[in-house]
Amino acid sequence: MNTRTWQRAGIGTLCGRCGATIAKGDPVLRIVMVRGGHTLRFVRCAKCDGPAPPDLPPLVVRSTTIAPSALHRVGTLLPFVDWKTRAAEREREPGEEG
Repeated sequence: MNTRTWQRAGIGTLCGRCGATIAKGDPVLRIVMVRGGHTLRFVRCAKCDGPAPPDLPPLVVRSTTIAPSALHRVGTLLPFVDWKTRAAEREREPGEEG
């Protein structure tokens, strides 16, 4: 399966043919080739592989912020974190070696 798709660059990258810098939002040609069970992916700039189609949609920027949340389980896990220190501090019963 070989596909050639024009899209907007989601991140800054380099052209695989000429090495030109492709800025975020610039049109790029993404080429996907499957050869012998391996998937090969290539990126080409508009200068190397002809002009991009004029009806190419603009880049949609998605929010990547993650809302902070409280860590409720941390308080319940704290007694288990220090089990070695607690074991070393306790007195050994008769017959216990170690």
